[in-house]
Amino acid sequence: MHPVYRLISLLLFLALAPAAALAQSQTLTIGTDFWLGFMKNYQTTAGQALNLFIVSDQATSGTVSVPGQGWSQSFTVSPNVTTTITIPNAVAEVALNQTVQGRGVHIESVADIAVFAINFITHTADGSKVLTTQALGTKYVAAAYSGLAPYNSEILIVATEDNTEVEITPKCATSAGNAANVPFLVQLNQGDCYQLMAVAGQDLTGTSITGTEASGSCRPFAVFSGAGCSNIPSGCVACDHIYEQNYPLNLWGIDFFVTPFVFNLNPVYGVSVPNYTYRVLAAQNGTSISIDGGAPFTLNAGQFQEFNYQTGAHCIAASLPVTVAQYMEGISCGGNGDPAMLIIDDITKKIDYITFSTVQSSVITDHYLNVVVDAADIGTVTLDGVVIDPGLFQGFGSCSNLMWAGFPLTPGSHTLDSQGTGVSGYVYGYGDSESYAYTVGSGTFETTDMLEIDEAICTNNQVIMQIDPEFLDPVWYNYAFPGDTLAQTHTYTLNQPVTNGVYMVTANHFISGCEETFYYSVEVPQPPPLTVYPNATVNICQYESVQLNAVALPASATYYYNWTPVAGLSDPHIAN
Repeated sequence: MHPVYRLISLLLFLALAPAAALAQSQTLTIGTDFWLGFMKNYQTTAGQALNLFIVSDQATSGTVSVPGQGWSQSFTVSPNVTTTITIPNAVAEVALNQTVQGRGVHIESVADIAVFAINFITHTADGSKVLTTQALGTKYVAAAYSGLAPYNSEILIVATEDNTEVEITPKCATSAGNAANVPFLVQLNQGDCYQLMAVAGQDLTGTSITGTEASGSCRPFAVFSGAGCSNIPSGCVACDHIYEQNYPLNLWGIDFFVTPFVFNLNPVYGVSVPNYTYRVLAAQNGTSISIDGGAPFTLNAGQFQEFNYQTGAHCIAASLPVTVAQYMEGISCGGNGDPAMLIIDDITKKIDYITFSTVQSSVITDHYLNVVVDAADIGTVTLDGVVIDPGLFQGFGSCSNLMWAGFPLTPGSHTLDSQGTGVSGYVYGYGDSESYAYTVGSGTFETTDMLEIDEAICTNNQVIMQIDPEFLDPVWYNYAFPGDTLAQTHTYTLNQPVTNGVYMVTANHFISGCEETFYYSVEVPQPPPLTVYPNATVNICQYESVQLNAVALPASATYYYNWTPVAGLSDPHIAN
């Protein structure tokens, strides 16, 4: 008589919840530092103006400058009142093609502000929100449109740091002779602008602009796009300047809600309802997209799908991040105004509070605001302190619980306030063969980026962490105590007993010189209290069946069991 089986091991796996819960916040269009550029408009005229609308919920001051031209102007802002700064066209408009020009506009303020840019000429104007420098990235795929010859499709790059190197892969041939889909490099310093123009009639949408390894992650840049003057869609007169800032790829989204422009129709053109165009642009192969819950279609990297003569609201769901651009159509097809461009905010980019302004012009006479809110928040959103009429709101069909409303605005400054889960907003206007549109919905929201753990380690043994030798001057810290240096070597070892925590190393990249940080989550598994029976002193007869049992505490936890040896067991991976 002898024992035939013994419990050798029982394993418990623990989730690394503490590391995943760490987060960092950043604002995208509210801050104290901005860089932007103005693309080439239709043509230079006496009535042209490069305007900045600067707003804040508090009194503040700052400076607008074009360092490459030696131009600057100070400004002050009163709470919830728009300050307008006009920059001379000869100082800031980037007129040349594929030539580095020091015409980047730099805005610095004492307290947080939001900035909107308007490139205005009578009958060819458009506007854009402006991202903070902190929100800029190093990887973009641009949304633009074809220009009416000779007013090309355009992309403008603005560098925020010296020694910025970008790789541009144009989606079509450029007017300077670069072939489609053939990458080339451009070197820029802080404040430099580089404008890319397509061959006449071609479209730069889908062009990728990426910081090289030599440029690194510490040299973000801004990207604006559109066209000098565009017919949207082709054949719909008249042409108009379109201009918008692009989000870097890390800020693209998967859920979008597009609302129609609402305005009075011009009876001369016989259009029965206001029409608009929108595009969905993908950055990755195999992106599946569904419109209004319908059958999905697939786009690959740099591809887009265009929808013309739209009259209703649409919801867009994508399997991978996309960008959605909405366009006013030319007056002969859209019913009034002329082309304008805005890049729609995805549903995560709602705001709580923002002040914005309509464009001041003798030509643009009618102004409107579209808002998108959760159905439960209707009645909690105010404009200038007055609740927006719940009766104005409409749905998006069966694909969402969101609602939208569009209504006229009086000229001047306005304040949009949400007491619920937030609101997305778009301001636009039109006049005689003229229009503008820009997003106010990204004005004050915050995004939370989960701390990216480079390696998660769960062990009872010695822990060895290391970074690649291409990084220089490494310094190790415990995330909870960033002021205490643990080591200054490429390898850091934790001997037993190991202390749980997130360990970080900061080092300089050998090629770019950019400082980078890597995070390692270290956790020691704690074995649960375990009772096994019958115990090892019990004698079991040969060929006799026996029930083996293991009880681990707490009973509410999930465990993985592994009995060995497995021969003869009915199931080696259950408790009994």
